[in-house]
Amino acid sequence: MSSEFKILSMRDMRAIALVAFAPTLVCVALLLHNLARSSSLLWAWSVVCLPAAIFVLKFDYLNPLLAYLLPWTVITLLSTVEISKYSRPVSEKTYTVLLAIEVIVVVTYYLAVLSKPLRKRKPQQRNANLGRYRVLVLFYIAMTGFNVLAAGYIPLIRGIQTGDTGYLDFGVHGIFGFYNAFANALGVLSFYLYLKTGRKQFVWVCVLILAVFVLFVTRGNVISFLVESFVVYCLVRGRVSRRILVAGATAAVILFGVAGNLRSGSVKDIAGVKEEYRSLPDTVIWVYAYSYFNILNFDNVATNPHFPAYDGSSLFGLLPSVLRPTVAYNEQVLEVPEFNVLSYIAPVYADVGLWGAILFTAGVTWWGTWSYQHALEESSFYAITKYSVLFYCALFSFFANFWLYLPIIAQIPLFKGFSEYVLTVERGAAQGISRQSFPLPKPMESGPT
Repeated sequence: MSSEFKILSMRDMRAIALVAFAPTLVCVALLLHNLARSSSLLWAWSVVCLPAAIFVLKFDYLNPLLAYLLPWTVITLLSTVEISKYSRPVSEKTYTVLLAIEVIVVVTYYLAVLSKPLRKRKPQQRNANLGRYRVLVLFYIAMTGFNVLAAGYIPLIRGIQTGDTGYLDFGVHGIFGFYNAFANALGVLSFYLYLKTGRKQFVWVCVLILAVFVLFVTRGNVISFLVESFVVYCLVRGRVSRRILVAGATAAVILFGVAGNLRSGSVKDIAGVKEEYRSLPDTVIWVYAYSYFNILNFDNVATNPHFPAYDGSSLFGLLPSVLRPTVAYNEQVLEVPEFNVLSYIAPVYADVGLWGAILFTAGVTWWGTWSYQHALEESSFYAITKYSVLFYCALFSFFANFWLYLPIIAQIPLFKGFSEYVLTVERGAAQGISRQSFPLPKPMESGPT
């Protein structure tokens, strides 16, 4: 593990936590008395909070606080740019909710850190059982073939031939979500084993899984696999340089735009970009669209008099697709149907209101912070991979509620199962190691200081 991560002293952490409560009081006053324009406060908060967090955390880009604040700061700033014909004023209520949520994230993070001091632990030594690993790979291949045979086509090939990928209807409903979660988790397990052993057979499994994701036009799985693998790499091998990080993030955004055009068509036409801004690159427009329409869609939820509905609809994502009810209001709140990004806030707010959204945000922030501490302390496969999923949920919280989305969050119990099934605990030299197993190298001794 990298030695670049620095832990602040308890005195520093208490001071920061106390300072964090100041904007909370402002936020409460705003909610109760509406004493100021919340849009201006949110903009000022975003401009100050992210740089301050980066400075205090010494640009620890794996930190869950930065993972959450970075996209939401970009969204806040871009929500003031009007380059689309759909641009319109957003209610102060919407900005008030966003301000309250961001403040709660900061406060909860520091309270969680203060409640769980970082202590280095020695993880159990484990062996990798190749026989059991191959069973998982064969199961994945069988599931892949089953979905292709059931659908009768491969989305990317069909898209090249006909112009319609049909990716939304691909796969066996009720099974395809589990298949994606299993494939993603198996890919991350393979990548972890490669980092630990250097054996190329694990790399080929990663390549196979990534290629199938591309063939199935599952853009979300490509992103989740790459992000989770990045987190695993940093926590196993050490942090990558900031230059490589920026270059990789830029390449990822460009590829995201290309994939978006392939799936949906011209983003400038869909987003209704004004004529004077049509010279901007498509990649820039995609980033803008997923920011601005995020705010507009949530504004439609926040100002809808029928919400909160208290109907449990925010939990529907945990159900298999064959059991999942259709949320009737989704089409009503989308400013543009093609931009169905609602963030994690909108469905939770529509279900349980502002205070429910605040409690949910505090809960997942606490969970992510403790999981990060656990990954730094223990350096075990399960601790690291579990946090990689929660990091992804926080980083892409602007897109959807992945904390309550079965194909993503189901990876956590899958990682626990893989840890027990493939990475068996070493029982001692007397038992020896079979030809189907080999010991994993011990974690690096260098850790947080």
